[in-house]
Amino acid sequence: MSVIRWEDPRAYTKATAFDATWAEVADELRVTPNRWAVIFEGRYSEAGNLAQKIKGGTGPFAPKGTFEAVTRTLPIAGNVARCAVYARHLGGTS
Repeated sequence: MSVIRWEDPRAYTKATAFDATWAEVADELRVTPNRWAVIFEGRYSEAGNLAQKIKGGTGPFAPKGTFEAVTRTLPIAGNVARCAVYARHLGGTS
């Protein structure tokens, strides 16, 4: 069955918006190295994209290899499957 949901498109964002949004999170992870934290809960596609950016060292998560990220499926709530992103800083300087 198809679903129609009336809504305006989300605002367009550039890579600089990614940097600004996640810089504070990256800084917090650096303060407590090697400790996992849930930094995002949402749709699978968004979670997967975020985890890949973190693992790739994009923006505030540079350089590559200084952060780890994994995704995990969350319990279904209201017939909506969701996913969490766990991330940690591996210590050292970045």
